Amino acid sequence: AIRRLRVDAPVLPGVPERLLPGIASGLRYVRHAPLMRAFLIRNLSFSVCAGALWALLPVIARDLLGMGAGGFGLLSASFGAGAIAGALTIPRHIQRRSLTAVVLGATLLWAAAVTAIAFLHFTIVAIAGMFACGAAWVGVFASLSSGVQSAAPAWVRARAVAAGLVVNQGSFAAGAALWGAIAYLVDIQ
Repeated sequence: AIRRLRVDAPVLPGVPERLLPGIASGLRYVRHAPLMRAFLIRNLSFSVCAGALWALLPVIARDLLGMGAGGFGLLSASFGAGAIAGALTIPRHIQRRSLTAVVLGATLLWAAAVTAIAFLHFTIVAIAGMFACGAAWVGVFASLSSGVQSAAPAWVRARAVAAGLVVNQGSFAAGAALWGAIAYLVDIQ
């Protein structure tokens, strides 16, 4: 079916760029656009901190909650259910409040949920906390992604989104390593 599909790609206006100069111009745009830098810094700061949950969730499930693999799966499923709930409610929040207020509210929800999971060693609290984390996750990243896409002009939009994804994924990796090292040095009990 895919082989038979014939789609005539629309001709895009503008001068085509080569790969490396295109990357360089995208990086130059991100470096010189204050709004874009603000989105990327928010993404970086949240992602480094959010990496703690994913790095330490297996330890929390096993050592703090006494759960096995099934319990870890339940916590992950609760996160996924929260993400779905967040995805269904985020358009309404963005219509009523500013993008900054949505990101701030979701960040505060994340912080409260992670704090509850870390300090209250009850399974039901952890399940509810993971649900809240899922909703907050979508709230932060959908809002930041929307902001990047709407702030960047068409000629550089894809490169700005790519920069956001690189910052996001790199920050998760750095955050997971950082929080894993801290957990190694400090007893989590």
